[in-house]
Amino acid sequence: MKKILLFNVIVFYSLISFSQTPATALNFDGIDDYVNLTNQTQAFNYNSSSVFTIEFWIKPSDKITSQTIIGKGSRTAGKGYIIRVVNNQISFRNRDVIIGGVNTAISPTAWSHVAVTYNATAVKIYINGVLKQTGTLAITPHAGNAPHKMFIGARRADNGNSDTRQRHFKGTLDDLRFWSVERTGSEIMSSKDCALTGSETNLVSYFKFDQGFNNQNNSTQTTLINY
Repeated sequence: MKKILLFNVIVFYSLISFSQTPATALNFDGIDDYVNLTNQTQAFNYNSSSVFTIEFWIKPSDKITSQTIIGKGSRTAGKGYIIRVVNNQISFRNRDVIIGGVNTAISPTAWSHVAVTYNATAVKIYINGVLKQTGTLAITPHAGNAPHKMFIGARRADNGNSDTRQRHFKGTLDDLRFWSVERTGSEIMSSKDCALTGSETNLVSYFKFDQGFNNQNNSTQTTLINY
């Protein structure tokens, strides 16, 4: 089922050489681009008993030092979670624990598929369908919506200001998928290269990032379709 979600301004879509070509991915400039899933905050307010899988394709623009792919909550408050890339290594973290490292490295300027599964504190990170890292991590949920929004391409600033973001991502994302189950390695491998219908069992949200046009200023695009 398609849902129309409000999100804050994104400046440019995927960088492909044909102008006026419908976009097939979402590009972030690493400065101030982000997506704010304003009406999905509670849906992704996971806790340590939650079971979920988050998948996406990622293509960094260059070597990344420390940038955010998904940010929910505040690291300073010790609540929420972050999927980030540091020194081209994918990691999943809360305030005190980081899962990821040299085993979860991705190539700069190349497309990689990433999947993070969570099952009652057990974390698994897959790169291109292959299990690369495991660990345990507790998620403390937030009590409300307003100060703890869900961002794509950035995270809430450590100063506690809910309207300030930091660690912006520079690169391109595509096919962001949220599942309400822990997907297996074979399930991830078999579907990572395939488009979904949006009606798959246990699929919570599916963002194709195909609104707007390539190489254009898409600042007027203020909706994101959730299939």
